[in-house]
Amino acid sequence: MLFILPGLLLAARGLFGLWRSLRMSQDWRRAEGVVVDVKSRFEMERAPVGWGIRIRPSSRHTVFEFGANGLVYRVCDPLGGSSSPNVGSIVRVIYDPASPDDARIYSSLSLWASPIVYVLSGVVWTLLLASI
Repeated sequence: MLFILPGLLLAARGLFGLWRSLRMSQDWRRAEGVVVDVKSRFEMERAPVGWGIRIRPSSRHTVFEFGANGLVYRVCDPLGGSSSPNVGSIVRVIYDPASPDDARIYSSLSLWASPIVYVLSGVVWTLLLASI
C-alpha cells in the first residue's frame, strides 16, 4: 500500500494543476505582448574527471511587456524552455487581473501539458504498483 502513495501524490499534484489551469483559462485576462529580452538560467555540471566544471544554459525565460489597466508591465515568463520567441515578436499573454505582474505567455500546451502528464504518471504508477 505504501508503494502507491507516490502515484497518488503525483495524480493529486496533476489534479491541482488542472484546477489551476481551468481557473486561469476562465478568470485570467488575455492581452497582446511583445518580447523584449530572453534570459538564460544556467546550471553547473561536473565534467569528466580532470576537466573541472562546465556551465551551460539550462533554460531560456522570455521577458515580455504588455499593457493592462493603463499601465505597462514587464514580466519574465516563469515557464522556461530550451527555446523562446525572438525579441520583438508579438505574443499572447494571460494575466491575473487582480495582479497583472502575475502573467505568462499563453499557449494551450504550457497551460495543460504539465498537469495532464502529472495525472497520467500518477495513475500509471498507482495502477502498476497496486497490481504487484
